[in-house]
Amino acid sequence: MRKMQIRIIPALLLIGVCFLCSCGKEEILFPYNQEENGYQQYNGMELTKRNGNILSAQADYSEEAESETENEPVSEPEVLFAQYYEFSDGTEGFIGQLPTTDSYELPLSVTERGYTRLSPGGLTKFLTADVALDLCNENSDYEIVYHAQMIEGIENMSRAYLNDNVQLTFRQLMLAMFALDANDAASALVQGMGITKDDFVEKMNEKAGDFGAAASCFTNGTGASDEEQYTTIYDMYLIISHSLLSDEVYEAFQSLGEEGEYASADGEIIYNYEWYCENEIQNGFFEINDFTTLGGFVTVGTDSGYSLVYYFTDNFGTRYVAIIMNAPGYEAGYNNLRQLVEETMQ
Repeated sequence: MRKMQIRIIPALLLIGVCFLCSCGKEEILFPYNQEENGYQQYNGMELTKRNGNILSAQADYSEEAESETENEPVSEPEVLFAQYYEFSDGTEGFIGQLPTTDSYELPLSVTERGYTRLSPGGLTKFLTADVALDLCNENSDYEIVYHAQMIEGIENMSRAYLNDNVQLTFRQLMLAMFALDANDAASALVQGMGITKDDFVEKMNEKAGDFGAAASCFTNGTGASDEEQYTTIYDMYLIISHSLLSDEVYEAFQSLGEEGEYASADGEIIYNYEWYCENEIQNGFFEINDFTTLGGFVTVGTDSGYSLVYYFTDNFGTRYVAIIMNAPGYEAGYNNLRQLVEETMQ
């Protein structure tokens, strides 16, 4: 196999000029192109544009703000390992540790995270799953009726080929969505939760914001091509790592598939299905020495290339997720994923 060349993006030092003003606010200045990359906040602080590529963030360091927290116990945030890679063939890679607490930080500057605007493609389904899970109150037996018109306009995308006017559980749709990258299943989750598609998408963007994915915008729940739907590989790391912390999402994500049945909405017709995952990570063909595979996902899109997610642990049980986006082909995607993990985790 041809070895792909990796170029590690060097860290750019954040050049800061800080001063205290009479109102107790500290202004932090640093180089970054907000218009190109879409960042609106930095560490929870609103950004405003100054001169050229300098952004300004206001942090409150007043005596009043300090007094509110001085008596509260302070725990050190968990520092997570993370690394961004850019490959010579245009592929982007990101590998990061999963958090074990609600308080954590990534020791990466904005420019070290990978801020190229990318199409999320089928990786969108991780966010779709998280929103749908909230709407069904984490009830895996929640029943949803699927209609064929739910996939209008995306008929040529990957599907589970669900029959028209049938009733499935939330768990079945999640399984089909991850095992088969099934867009009919994703559409059923978006349109079968009792709210409009627009409201579902609004919740997706709210959820992404909650995860810290500030440079992303979502317009649909399948990952269908749309120039107004975009993300960065760092944002997808935040979304995917948070999503995998859910037991329901992880169960579907790591499943090899199953045989089962579902019924027509009136219960009169029973349909059998066989949904089995075909990606090499799930099927055990993609293995890396010294690491244990927990699950994988592979998707391809017309404007997003090949994207892969590899969820694994090291010998100490620490969990990591490695992500490949915009790979030019199937083989390149797997080769770059292997190189990303092996060279980063040495």
